[in-house]
Amino acid sequence: MIRIAATSDTHLGITKMSTIIERLRADVIPHKPQALLLLGDNAESWHDLISLLANIRQELNMNGCAKTQTAFLLGNHSLWTDHGMSSTEIWNKALTYDWASLGWTYLERDELYLVELDPEASKKYVVVAGTIGWFEYSAKDPSLSYDDAWYEAHRFDITNDARFMTGFKDNRTFARERLEALQ
Repeated sequence: MIRIAATSDTHLGITKMSTIIERLRADVIPHKPQALLLLGDNAESWHDLISLLANIRQELNMNGCAKTQTAFLLGNHSLWTDHGMSSTEIWNKALTYDWASLGWTYLERDELYLVELDPEASKKYVVVAGTIGWFEYSAKDPSLSYDDAWYEAHRFDITNDARFMTGFKDNRTFARERLEALQ
């Protein structure tokens, strides 16, 4: 059986590193997963993201999980403007960064391939791919009569993401581009 541990919204920068590592030790490491996936909103800044990924990889290595493959996605908070970098700069930097040097796969750019490790089992394969898959009014209430153009015009009034994410086209275009990239 292929074991995959997945989590999201660790929010390093709001949550302390020690709390995240304690949860990793208690909830993930004992299960010796073949893969660990961090699926968005992992950290509140670029620096925190690098620190989080390095610390998690180190904990896995030191605690009998050196073979655990690790992969992640950015979330909307990861793209909020950060220390002089625009959201598009963060996005583009993430697409070109050498994540393998930290022992990670960035699912926005690369797939993660998992193979059944049990020699008694027939070969089974899992491929993990992903994208941020988010835009500001994706969860709009369908009972309201507002169309997408209204949400786009009023997004600064209804979501922090509109204020802190800079440089992107409209959200529908961004979501469509991400979906096309997966296909």
